[in-house]
Amino acid sequence: MDASYFLGKSKRKVLDVTYFHHLRIEIFYVVIDLHLQELNNRFDIVSTDLLLGMASLNSVNSFGSFDKGRIIRLAEYYMNEFYINKLRNPSFQLDSFIVYARK
Repeated sequence: MDASYFLGKSKRKVLDVTYFHHLRIEIFYVVIDLHLQELNNRFDIVSTDLLLGMASLNSVNSFGSFDKGRIIRLAEYYMNEFYINKLRNPSFQLDSFIVYARK
């Protein structure tokens, strides 16, 4: 992996690029960017927020991915499902929830 990478077949044009650098920067990052663009094209902001909000309620690893902000944003999308007095202080309610859920 530390050997020099040659562009094309010509070894005269030696750049200070290793195979590791070529694979990591020139290929891997490009593929990740393409996948990210594809996901952004398929899902709008609301769908992405809903997916992230649901993922932050995952109980694996003692709610390791718990994120209060995402859950509050999820609740804001479904305001008509809650009574007004139930969402007065969602931050405090979520703090209490995570304390009891992690026990």
